[in-house]
Amino acid sequence: MSFVLVQVIVGGLLLGAVYALFSSGLTLVWGMMNIVNFAHGDFVMLGMYVAYVVYTLMGGGPIVGAPLAMLVLATLGVVVYFGLIRDIMKGPMLAQILGTFGLALLLRYSVFWWFGANFLSMPPNIVGGTYAFAGLRIEASRLLAGVVALLVTLGLHLLLTRTRSVRRCWRWRRTRPRPSSWASGPTACRRSPGRSLRAPRGSPAR
Repeated sequence: MSFVLVQVIVGGLLLGAVYALFSSGLTLVWGMMNIVNFAHGDFVMLGMYVAYVVYTLMGGGPIVGAPLAMLVLATLGVVVYFGLIRDIMKGPMLAQILGTFGLALLLRYSVFWWFGANFLSMPPNIVGGTYAFAGLRIEASRLLAGVVALLVTLGLHLLLTRTRSVRRCWRWRRTRPRPSSWASGPTACRRSPGRSLRAPRGSPAR
């Protein structure tokens, strides 16, 4: 096996770990609130732009940009829930699809209007240079993103499968959805007072 092929495989695995983390957020919103969020990718885009703004205006790296992006997107998630999601949840699936698709267009073209449609990027050496190992060359930024994505995905898996609070949340997720579920997934779920419902068929709690 040539080093070029190994290089491509390693790079693909690191990038795939990041995509797996993206998709886990989408499945959490679907699992906790029974909503297909067509704007999920645009929320990811906003997180990237927050990191870009933090770097260009404050000179901060991932240590500053990542927590700030989480705070901004969680706040935006709560606002979107009260402004849109809470109402379209009462309607049919078509309302959810059209509503979140319209939200995606609004977020996307708002960013285009503010930042322009050209590609923006940060320096590739913002978290270090390039590591060489056994003939392979891996960028530090890509390695950090892949490792962090794997750790967060593993943490979400353990949270969903090993904690009681999440299993309780599955029991009443269809009857009392909370805006915290839209903002941060099951970590903010609490037990419904005075209510203990069975998990619907097909949910991970069964």
